[in-house]
Amino acid sequence: MAKDKDDDVLCCDHPAHADNGRGEIVCRNCGLVINIAFVNQKPRTFTDGDSKKNQNERRSSPYGCRTVIPVLRQSAKLQRTNSVLTAEEKNLSVALPKFKAMSERLGIPDHIISTAWKIYRECQRRKFLVGRSIEEFIVISVYLGSRVSGFPLLLSDILGEFDFDAKGINRIAMNVIRNILPLVNMKFKPINIAEFLKRFGMKIGLQPMEIKRAVQISTLLDKKMLGKDPKGVCAAIIYLIGGRTQTEIAKGCGVTEVTLRTRASEIKGIIAKMKGEKHA
Repeated sequence: MAKDKDDDVLCCDHPAHADNGRGEIVCRNCGLVINIAFVNQKPRTFTDGDSKKNQNERRSSPYGCRTVIPVLRQSAKLQRTNSVLTAEEKNLSVALPKFKAMSERLGIPDHIISTAWKIYRECQRRKFLVGRSIEEFIVISVYLGSRVSGFPLLLSDILGEFDFDAKGINRIAMNVIRNILPLVNMKFKPINIAEFLKRFGMKIGLQPMEIKRAVQISTLLDKKMLGKDPKGVCAAIIYLIGGRTQTEIAKGCGVTEVTLRTRASEIKGIIAKMKGEKHA
């Protein structure tokens, strides 16, 4: 055996050292790894466009830097610190995932959640969240976002996910409607029965022509059923067009059969009165 003079490493009788292309110096005869070859890489060059992009692009999240990397190798573990977060930023970082989770559970479109997020941010900016839970204002923001956008979603649909007092939520919602919506250029819209009819009609399995007939009946009612639960009104209209049992409709709309019959009787009376006035 001979000793390699360069690396002072024992090798075979006929050493043939060469770079294997992977950054290692090896002997071609015996396969012994002699040394590691470091590749000298030139510094990366940037164009003017790259330099401007690097200067302008965001270096951290919208809420500021959240990650601290210690200098010491022994503690080179990413540490998330709450000390760099303001109270408002902590609130938003907790609320945003909850908005997304509610969107997935209830099947709410992204544009409704975007509207609700704007309302929530304005409520936070105006200190409306002081003394209230994040979940309460998420419920209110999503409900108002749906009403502003005309999406068929009721407060009871959202409250089913939480254990909140409906009267208390309504009281806060009215305060938000009066003081927050005008600030974000939003207008609270009345419930559109036609949109709820489409929602419940598809759930029950109505044909397109049946849904169209139900919508036509709802237009005759105009504002005469304002203040009534939209689910009961929709159930009654679907029942009046025929083809479905009371039990099937009540279950699909989430009301009792008693409510269905009561609303159906009221609607029949309104339509009969309208016909009488027309023939008079």
